[in-house]
Amino acid sequence: MDNRYVIARLAVLLCVTAVIAADHEPRLGEDAFLSITGCVATSADQALCDELLNCFELFPESHQEVVHECMNQVPGGVGQCTEDKELFSSEENRKQLYHCIDDNEPKDTTEEQKDQLDKYR
Repeated sequence: MDNRYVIARLAVLLCVTAVIAADHEPRLGEDAFLSITGCVATSADQALCDELLNCFELFPESHQEVVHECMNQVPGGVGQCTEDKELFSSEENRKQLYHCIDDNEPKDTTEEQKDQLDKYR
């Protein structure tokens, strides 16, 4: 099995920490987010990219809304994972996505939302 594929699979498992409440630690930083999304985005494996996108559906609804709003602001949208295309089109767009999520994530998180986020930490 290709080592890059194994690393990408592990990265997808870590994606659920990408958007967590402001008062939760440890927080996935920009470098880790870009490393994970970059690895998956350039894999040319649409199923793996879909799996990464599905990770965001595990978050509480308020966090999902922020992620979806931010995805809609990325030039070119989500994109595809093929030999000549990558998720979110470029590293610059993935940076924009990270900063949008970071700037707009809910600051007031209920205990239920914290529990849901903690479940995937």
